[in-house]
Amino acid sequence: MNVEFEDVIAEVDDVDIVVPRPDRLSSLTFRVLCGAAMRQPASSRLSPGFRAEGGPLGQDLAVAIVSSLAGLVALNSVRGWRREVGKAVCVLREAWTLDLHKVRGAVTLLNQFDHVFCEYAQSVDALQSLIEVPCTYLATGIDTVRFSPLPHLPARSVDVFNVGRRVGEVHEALMAERDRSGLFYYFTTVRPTEVWDPVEHRLLFADILKRSRYSLVKRAKFGFSDQQEIGFRYFEGAAAGAVLVGDKIANEAFPRLFDWQDAVVETADAEVVDRIRELDEQPERVAAIRRENVVQMLRRHDCAYRWEEILRTVGLSPLPGLEERLRRLEALADRAERVL
Repeated sequence: MNVEFEDVIAEVDDVDIVVPRPDRLSSLTFRVLCGAAMRQPASSRLSPGFRAEGGPLGQDLAVAIVSSLAGLVALNSVRGWRREVGKAVCVLREAWTLDLHKVRGAVTLLNQFDHVFCEYAQSVDALQSLIEVPCTYLATGIDTVRFSPLPHLPARSVDVFNVGRRVGEVHEALMAERDRSGLFYYFTTVRPTEVWDPVEHRLLFADILKRSRYSLVKRAKFGFSDQQEIGFRYFEGAAAGAVLVGDKIANEAFPRLFDWQDAVVETADAEVVDRIRELDEQPERVAAIRRENVVQMLRRHDCAYRWEEILRTVGLSPLPGLEERLRRLEALADRAERVL
């Protein structure tokens, strides 16, 4: 997902991408430093020795989009990067509150930025108490153009979409319904550690969701953490026009971000199959949910809106490319209201 955000930024702005490239030795060094940086602030300043490709760095703004705090060690391979740019921000994808004490060394790396954006709403206050620069919540954004069923409106031949972690009770009930009625239940069957190509992976993922009637949703990392955070599946499924069936998230951000009727059809695990049957008997309601999901995502939750928020926060003006994408999103939303 990091690459998707970067691709949208590159589309709408004047961007130089700097890529730290590892080799076998530097990859080993990186793993050692990540472990050390979690505990010792001094270790967090050492370079793993990646080859930094890309540049030049003479830009108004540097943006580091990272999945973990320890991963910031990779920036040390780009010599003098902080001196070469005007302002710098970090977009932190994952930061679990209960784990922050384990990465106290890496946390200090955030002080080299002017602003930190955290995509986990319930971690913002805890992070802010540990760093000296402002830290604010930035909601997840996706490429809603990629996930939108427009303009082709493919047939929804997948009945239920459920990838990643699964609840045993729900999975067994859906498998039984598959045997009983021929339900096309698409679910994860392997645990991959990597993909052939991240862009192709996202294209296929979006194509399947566009063809799905229902998508099961639960909080991020359920079963591993009690922290209530909104996973990517909420944004992806809604953007594709699937009906989201599952859990509403018990944090302060969710009611603000998913505030339209039936954004999520809240359902207990034991009742998922029954709820889908009930919805199948309400085609007008289902059509309204699909339409509103697509429209809301195009108008509110594209990566372009997150980029606009970052620029506004650091006091930079958008380039014409951003305004052009926002107009495209609005045009797609208008069309969705007419044809869905």
